[in-house]
Amino acid sequence: MAKAVLKRFISLVLAALALILIVWVLGKFNNQSAQVGDLSPEEISQKISLVQTLTGHSDAISSIAISADSETLVSGSHDKTVKLWDLKTGKLLRTLEKHQEPVLSLAISPNGEVLASGGVDNTINLWSLKTGQPLNTFSAEGGWVTSLAISPDGQTLASSRTGNLINLWNMKTNSLNHTLKKEISLPVTSVAINPNSQILASGGSDNTIRLWYLETGELFNSLKGHQGWITALAISPDGQSLVSGSIDTTIRLWNLKTGEQQRTLRAHSYSVSSIAISPNGELLVSGGADGEIRIWNLKTAQRLRTLSGAHSKTISSLAFSPDGQFLVSSSADSTINVWQTH
Repeated sequence: MAKAVLKRFISLVLAALALILIVWVLGKFNNQSAQVGDLSPEEISQKISLVQTLTGHSDAISSIAISADSETLVSGSHDKTVKLWDLKTGKLLRTLEKHQEPVLSLAISPNGEVLASGGVDNTINLWSLKTGQPLNTFSAEGGWVTSLAISPDGQTLASSRTGNLINLWNMKTNSLNHTLKKEISLPVTSVAINPNSQILASGGSDNTIRLWYLETGELFNSLKGHQGWITALAISPDGQSLVSGSIDTTIRLWNLKTGEQQRTLRAHSYSVSSIAISPNGELLVSGGADGEIRIWNLKTAQRLRTLSGAHSKTISSLAFSPDGQFLVSSSADSTINVWQTH
C-alpha cells in the first residue's frame, strides 16, 4: 500500500515539474517573440547583418525577386541567364537559359508558381518556378523589357519598355490586354502595382511618374518633381505611399491617392538605382550607383544606417523576403548579398 502511494506521489511530482517546465519554456518563447515584434525601425536597422554572398553569374546582375514563401531567390543577369537559389542556404538550384540577350527584369506570381523574365531581346519568358520548365513567351513590339510587375491578385503582368510604352498581359489567357502610350515620349524604366491590384505606377526617362487604372489602362495622374529619369518605384504594403528613386540622387515619397509629394530625401551621392520597402511597411531601403545601401524609417524619413563596402559597384536591385527575415541586394559587380534582418 505504501509503495503504491509513494509511486503515485512521485508521478504527481514529475507531472507537476513537467508542467512547470512547459510553462517556463512557452513563456520564454513568447517573451522573445514579443521582443522581436516590438523592435523599432531603428533597432531593426542596427540588427541587419550580412550572412552570405552568392556568386555564379559571369556578368552584372540586373534584377532579383523572392518567392512568396520566402524560400526561393531568383536573379537575372547580363550574362543572359536566370538563376534560382535556395534563399536560406544559398545553394544554386538551377540555371535557366533561353534569353538571347541580357536579362533586365524579373517578377514572381503571388502564388509562387510562375516566374517572368524580360530582357534586351524584347521578350518575356514565363517559367515554372518549381521545375524551371518554360511555360510561354510573350513577344511584342516596344523594345527592351526594362521592368516587370505581377498584380497581387495574379491576374495581370505589366511590362515597361524602352519603346515608350507599357504592356498589360492577362496571366490567365496569356493575351495582351492593353498597351499604354498616352503622354509617354521617352523610355519607361520602372513599374509597380498597388496591393489591391487597381493602380499601376510607371516611371521613365521623362522624369515623370504616371498613375494608371490597371483594369482599363486609363491614365489618371502624372507626378512631377524629379529632375532626372526615374530608376525605381515601390508602393507601401498599406497602399498609401508611393516611393520613387531617380538619377537626380533623390528619393521622393508621394501620397498614392492624391498624388501629393510628401517628402524629398537627399539619398545618395550618385544616382539612386534601387529601392525596396519592408513587408511591415516600416523600413525603406535604397541602393545607389555609389555602391552603398541606405536604410530609412519610412514614416519619419530619417536615415538610420548605411551599409558600405559589401558591393563594389552599383546596387542594381533590392528585395525583402515576404517573411521579413532577409534583405537581398544585387550589384553590377556580379554578386548577391543576403542580409539577415534580426
